[in-house]
Amino acid sequence: MTTTDYPATGPLAPAAQGTLKLVDVRPYGEGEPVTVLVEDGVIVDLDADRDVETDHTVDGGGHVLLPGLVDIHVHLREPGREDTETVITGSQAAAKGGFTAVFTMANTSPVMDQPVIAESVWLKGQHAGICDVHPVGSITKGLAGKELTEFGMM
Repeated sequence: MTTTDYPATGPLAPAAQGTLKLVDVRPYGEGEPVTVLVEDGVIVDLDADRDVETDHTVDGGGHVLLPGLVDIHVHLREPGREDTETVITGSQAAAKGGFTAVFTMANTSPVMDQPVIAESVWLKGQHAGICDVHPVGSITKGLAGKELTEFGMM
């Protein structure tokens, strides 16, 4: 199984409906591989009977099973440096690595020091629907450390 076998889904996607059996996975990378049973997007058994009937079965090949990861310090470079990375390309890379949420830093161009800029980035993340994108607004205007922004609104 590879990450390209199934589309990346994040918290914005609806939970998978039905039952899913993950065979030969190691939750949190510990112990011997087990069979995990998922019903309607919720893990219900971490040591299920391998013979239980389900809607879908995925052979994990002994790989590690983790919950969605959160990266609290990313640089998506949008707005201003879309030539290097966008909200969409950064979200795609994050999802490929198992991240379901990222917090993007304020050092963009223009600086993310206004609610309208932060909201724009957030909306692009919502529209992409790949992973949660949380803009981190600057506390001071222009990152200059002199005048406070309306950070309570961001």
